[in-house]
Amino acid sequence: MDKKTSQPGPAGVIIGPMASVQIRKLHLALAAGLLWMAGCAETGFEARKHERWLSYGGLPQEQRDFVERGWIATGMSSDAVYIAWGPPSGEQSGEGPEGQWRIWRYGTVGKKGAGRWIYREERRPDGRMILIRERPGKTATGPSSVEIRFLLDKVRGWQIRGGAG
Repeated sequence: MDKKTSQPGPAGVIIGPMASVQIRKLHLALAAGLLWMAGCAETGFEARKHERWLSYGGLPQEQRDFVERGWIATGMSSDAVYIAWGPPSGEQSGEGPEGQWRIWRYGTVGKKGAGRWIYREERRPDGRMILIRERPGKTATGPSSVEIRFLLDKVRGWQIRGGAG
């Protein structure tokens, strides 16, 4: 090997100019891949969970289980709903005799994401109602929007709206 064009590589091994170029290309490809993975590592649910990790960690175990499944129940905080479903497509707020209230709309007609989900209620074995959203199947249709009502930052109830989606 020519000493003018060779250089020490890892562990002091002498490598030629072509091997050095290949190693540099490999390093660049690895760096680009790591940057791409870092940008794409968290999307959707996982990103929201990370964004509101303190709120998520403070939820009772049952509510964390519900959030993981994408279920909504009365008594859940707006942070829990946000982590489970993401930002609402519309929002309204005010103050009444009982305190501050808020309404979040999901899947509202005319907004981005309309028709991407169907909403339904289900009674749990303990008698509590939960709100579930799911992707419509080839034959599954259902209400295409829902309003979730909060009072003092806790889910107070909901109203499913819209026709078949």
